[in-house]
Amino acid sequence: MISALRFTGRSFSSATARRSPHALLFTCHTEPNAHLAILFNSQSSHTHQPVAQKHRPDENVSENASENVNLPPLPELPPPVQGWPTFWIHSKDAQEYLYPLYFRGWGVRFLPRKYYASHSDRYTAHLTTDFTLCNYNCASKFIKDLNSICETEKHHPSSFSLLNAAGQRPVLSLYVQTHTALRPRWNEEDPSADPPLSRRVPGITRRDLRFALLVERLYDSYHRSGKALEMRGRKVKAYWERPTWEHLLSRFIRNSLNDPIVKVEDEREQLYQLLAASGTSGAQHIDEERKETQEKPRRETEKEPIQCHACGGPHKIQDCSVRSQYPPPTLCYLCLEPHWWLDCPSRQNPTTP
Repeated sequence: MISALRFTGRSFSSATARRSPHALLFTCHTEPNAHLAILFNSQSSHTHQPVAQKHRPDENVSENASENVNLPPLPELPPPVQGWPTFWIHSKDAQEYLYPLYFRGWGVRFLPRKYYASHSDRYTAHLTTDFTLCNYNCASKFIKDLNSICETEKHHPSSFSLLNAAGQRPVLSLYVQTHTALRPRWNEEDPSADPPLSRRVPGITRRDLRFALLVERLYDSYHRSGKALEMRGRKVKAYWERPTWEHLLSRFIRNSLNDPIVKVEDEREQLYQLLAASGTSGAQHIDEERKETQEKPRRETEKEPIQCHACGGPHKIQDCSVRSQYPPPTLCYLCLEPHWWLDCPSRQNPTTP
């Protein structure tokens, strides 16, 4: 039995975990419904032979610390947000703070509030990115400095995971959102809705943008000191292409609707009304891939309909074209990487024995 780290946003505590021959499992929690596994892959001592390395004065400093990539400077920090709940971001926030973060590898992902606990549950927006560190010692110090930011800002990641695979550099994946967030008021809301539509919906707020900028500044300082191997903006995932504000707003609203059964024409009309009320043009960017649905009877004797474990659509996950936009609840069982096993490179390029 060994000691495992549990990150609660303000402190670290101990928990027990089992040792397997090839991996140590660490779980990080920041709220009851938000958790990700942290795998530290390491081969057992009787099978691993250390590789002779040239001695350097500081083993925590990378050899390519002088490498530089021309990046625009980070924007000035927004002022601290006072009190809760916090309003969702608006178009000005996106232009000033969110889009510069996109250039440095950040993006917006929609995760279920409860991991597959309910077929009708909605998805909420998170800011997310990956950080590559020089080695495990640097990654540990980075997490410690990250915890200091959490204490100062009184804010913490919704979840994070550290993957320290054998033969690779440690990669820290970070997800940030405000749990006590307040969505915009809809001018055309139905006052007789049952249950009434709550305005308290988790999402991305200026508090998250400030937190992300502080973490990004921390990572830049690690790069300057040689503790990070890559500069931000060098590798950006394909699905982190910067969306238009109209598209992003429609996703925010569509994924926060409280009613699990909404006909597509009703949902589209609600989105048009919101965009028109906010003075936003380009309502044609609204996503219309959802198919019209009908209310299910309360007692259903038929077989459970097919539902994608990634996007929740009425199809098998093998046929999902957007599953890469939704992180899996567990790591790939083939390579222990954070992707769906269907997309594992080892399936596409199997190694010959």
